[in-house]
Amino acid sequence: MNYLTAFKKLTILLGTTLCFESAFAIQTIPGTLEVENYNEGGMNVAYYDVDEENQGNVFRMEDGVDIDTCENGGYVVGWTAKGEWIEYDIDVKQSQNTSIQLLLLLD
Repeated sequence: MNYLTAFKKLTILLGTTLCFESAFAIQTIPGTLEVENYNEGGMNVAYYDVDEENQGNVFRMEDGVDIDTCENGGYVVGWTAKGEWIEYDIDVKQSQNTSIQLLLLLD
């Protein structure tokens, strides 16, 4: 599948948000962050997607985030385009330098 057609740069912003979203599921670091567990609040609050349709149509179908199943189990976000973003609430258990490993499909 062609999940990341326009994905050339990954930006991770850390800090406090002033938006009115709520967590779908609080995720913890250290640990595994599940991409499908982005915040609730809808378009322009918890996420931005260039279209309103969930192209994967397998999870959180009421939102426009394109979620599909992964061959290894779980979910993936795909069909991404420049300017799209997703917000997460993350509980950081301790302050420390850490590394991030991402599973990306590029073509």
